[in-house]
Amino acid sequence: MDDQRVTIIGGGPVGAAFACALAEQKISSRIIDRTPLGFFLSDENSDCRAIALSPSSKNFLHHLGIWESIKPTVCSIDQVKTVHGPTNTTVRFDPSASDPLGYIIPLSLLRQKIAQRVKTFADRIEWVEGTLGSLEKQGPFITVHLNDGRFFKSSILVGADGKGSFVRKLGAFETIEHPYGKDAIVCTYEHKNNHENIAWEIFREDGPLALLPMTHNRSSLVWSVDHTIAESLREASDEDFDQILSHELSPYLEQSKRVSPRWIYPLSLQFVDHSAKEGIFLIGDAAHVIHPLAGQGVNLGLRDAATLAEVLIEGAQVGLLLSDSTICQKYERWRRFDVFSMILATDGLEALFSNHNPLIKKMRDIGLKMVDRNKGLKRLLSKSAMGTLGNLPRALKEKVS
Repeated sequence: MDDQRVTIIGGGPVGAAFACALAEQKISSRIIDRTPLGFFLSDENSDCRAIALSPSSKNFLHHLGIWESIKPTVCSIDQVKTVHGPTNTTVRFDPSASDPLGYIIPLSLLRQKIAQRVKTFADRIEWVEGTLGSLEKQGPFITVHLNDGRFFKSSILVGADGKGSFVRKLGAFETIEHPYGKDAIVCTYEHKNNHENIAWEIFREDGPLALLPMTHNRSSLVWSVDHTIAESLREASDEDFDQILSHELSPYLEQSKRVSPRWIYPLSLQFVDHSAKEGIFLIGDAAHVIHPLAGQGVNLGLRDAATLAEVLIEGAQVGLLLSDSTICQKYERWRRFDVFSMILATDGLEALFSNHNPLIKKMRDIGLKMVDRNKGLKRLLSKSAMGTLGNLPRALKEKVS
């Protein structure tokens, strides 16, 4: 049992990026994950779901020495078209002069590139394959016990172990959850026409459908539908599934062909009342899960990681224990506005466009037309989606070409 200053449960993009941010400042950490690091480094890591990265996330990855290796694999979002399906009212969001609105990358590639960076910090990041069994507080330290009997002591514990976080459960964090009663259907399509780096957000009667531009003339589809519809599509044959989806996509993608498995998973809103206490911190989906319609889940998690890293580094520089209550409070205060603003925005949009009241439908259409005509409001909404609003950690502000 070797002591480390920080133990991280979960080696996904958010947890691993956080470890790299600490390593940059010579703070050692241990990542505990049920999956070996070698899996994320290999081509077996074939999860082809797409991730939207905001410009601020790009800045963070550049700060960590990861962006240059990612850059050739991403597709920039040069325009977003938001469409009110029943009336075809469209709002266009254009990028600023210096930055695209975002970037799309396969999840497997993002994991691989971050894992490669983790490997370069072998002297500061230890990767342990295992699963968390229990934890205990021992004065200023936290000891985590794995299911195989091993145990490790550290100054703080960071839960980056996703929606079903065991750290959150063991730490007794109060969690608020609201199932949407809907599922997301996710897959990748190859198509004949050039997507021109346009992302589509189509608000349909049966749920929002997003089309995200990828490299090699492909697009990632994310379609949120009622659970009953999702179940019928889950049970449909490949041929029937492809026929249904091709019909839905025909106005946007000509001669499209699915080139990935279909992923179907339930949607819910989930967040904690506090994201830090007694030396335990939550980041990413362990702290908050939002509706995917804005593609902001991973970006929100990376902002958690960058913020927590900066708070811990500054605390260490002035001689504070990493578990000091002032560090916990500062992390919580700093993240609260961003997280709850995004929760309100995504949950509000889901509720607004799921309402079938004729009056609400008419108001939606009028509202979208007003947004399209208001350049200032569109600029504000764009900056929010790009992760460039508010008081950001230094690693997110660094401009990258």
